Amino acid sequence: MSLHPDRQAQLNKRFSLNLLIQGAASHTYLTAHHLVKQELEAIQPGLLRLYDKMALNVHLSQWIGDLVFAVGFPSQFWSSIDQPEHPFSGHPFLVKHGENLSLQSKRHTIARARKRGVSTTPGIQYAQTFWLLGRTVMKEKLHRIALAKAAVSATHQIWGIDPTLLSGTITGNVEFGELQKPTTRAGRILRNAAAGYGGVIKGYDGRLQVHARAWMWPLLSHELTKGTAELVCMHGLNNLDDETYQYVTHEADKIEHEIWMMQAGGELWRLFIAAIPSADLLAKSLMHVARMEPEPLEQLLMDLIEHPFTAKATIADFFDHEGLGDTGYSEFPDEYLGL
Repeated sequence: MSLHPDRQAQLNKRFSLNLLIQGAASHTYLTAHHLVKQELEAIQPGLLRLYDKMALNVHLSQWIGDLVFAVGFPSQFWSSIDQPEHPFSGHPFLVKHGENLSLQSKRHTIARARKRGVSTTPGIQYAQTFWLLGRTVMKEKLHRIALAKAAVSATHQIWGIDPTLLSGTITGNVEFGELQKPTTRAGRILRNAAAGYGGVIKGYDGRLQVHARAWMWPLLSHELTKGTAELVCMHGLNNLDDETYQYVTHEADKIEHEIWMMQAGGELWRLFIAAIPSADLLAKSLMHVARMEPEPLEQLLMDLIEHPFTAKATIADFFDHEGLGDTGYSEFPDEYLGL
């Protein structure tokens, strides 16, 4: 049964925002530890190199590791996106560019892995992942509170968000809030294997806060960024009526969608931050994007790939009335860009 065009448009918008949210978290997972490398090395020497290898190994699992057995082969998923039963078949941007974005993210991860001596051979990569996970748990065991503070620090550096609005905990007990019950085999597997959650909660003082819980540091930084991006993108949901909001979030925010959103979103996020006029405007840029109507938002995503100069101009137009030229210009640090 086809959806009403307005409801389909809002669903597509939520998918688009989830691409950026999950893409931001995916990219941060690979890079955030470099932003606080001195803090990490002061806490426990060797963590930076360990996090580099561990994050890359786990990230590769989306394409060549155990996650493939849970959710399926990426090539099969993306090549069937034009089929009516595919969850993203009604999203023109993903139909056109989803598969290539996933491939570009895979290539980006493999290139980083090879530079850092991480195996990209299936089987070897799987064994190496579990060895590195074990090493990480042992290294972090006595330093969880200090490491959580470093994760908050990295998130603050990226987003400029008030650190008092960020709460992170390294723990084996990661669930909190009202979690949507999965209805598919892949969703149930991912829920049972979840090693981290991040989201927005209302604090004791009534303010919305970002809360994250994860097994280890790179996952905690990933979840803090996911929660922060979600907080920013809430500016694009507050004008929906309750019925549409419930429908859109229920259909778009399924745990079984997250792997695919991370795959395609990582490369999209790197294109997005390349189009932002200043690193200081990251949160504001995403807020403006979240407020866009569905069709202009879809066009912006298309332009990020097909016409990047047009995309840059669109984002710069957000700030014309804010005197951008008087605020100075700051670049994203190489450590966050992954250079």
